[in-house]
Amino acid sequence: MGLSEVENEQVLTDLTRTGLLANGKYKVIHHESPDFRGIDCALIYRPAEFKVLEHSAIPVKFEDDPDYKTRDILYVKGRTRSWEQFHIFVNHWPSRIGGVEQTKAKRKKAAAVLKNKIDSVLESKPNARILVMGDMNDEPTNESLLEVLNAQPPSNQNTELVNLMFPADKEGRGSYNFRGNWNMLDNIVVSANLLDDKGFEVMGDQGFIFYQDWMEFTNDEGVMYPNRTYGGPNYYGGVSDHFPVYIRLKR
Repeated sequence: MGLSEVENEQVLTDLTRTGLLANGKYKVIHHESPDFRGIDCALIYRPAEFKVLEHSAIPVKFEDDPDYKTRDILYVKGRTRSWEQFHIFVNHWPSRIGGVEQTKAKRKKAAAVLKNKIDSVLESKPNARILVMGDMNDEPTNESLLEVLNAQPPSNQNTELVNLMFPADKEGRGSYNFRGNWNMLDNIVVSANLLDDKGFEVMGDQGFIFYQDWMEFTNDEGVMYPNRTYGGPNYYGGVSDHFPVYIRLKR
């Protein structure tokens, strides 16, 4: 499970030792990033199912704005019990604060950094299984994902990377509600070989949005939003302002 906006490793360690999660005996992978708010990306996993071989933080730097700090991309390489190797990338790209058009160059830069790392993995191992997840602050059809990362819809047969959130996005659904409009800001992108019938395979060739009543808030106008924890300095006690996204894998 990839996570964004993580405060520190201790928070995740406490979480994995709480309630039903404690039964899973999860381990935590976390690197401090330079984000000025102190929020990072992380991964939790079960060692009985997934053996970590290496992990690192990939910095995203802006030559034209060196004082701007954003989250590192978390890279984790590991293998499953069936000895299938995965290359996992957990992301939290620069936000849209200041305007979508005004900030899109920074998300395109984050996408370029990610694409460069993925290309280096595929160059050394063309059949590598790639799994990209996170809050990209962009939708599947935005330039950062569709053009720079070149993550295409599942229906595209001639692509290296597939964005599994395209089907839900096409239906007008999303993981984040901005002023009554749903946006698919949380994406899951995989290598095309996870859509074939060899080894692990994505069920349904698509990703899903997870939400239940206890995660929702309906305003006075009857519009449903993810029930957020904070709104500016105000504490609301909710879960998150984003719904999580997920995929199912089978062998």
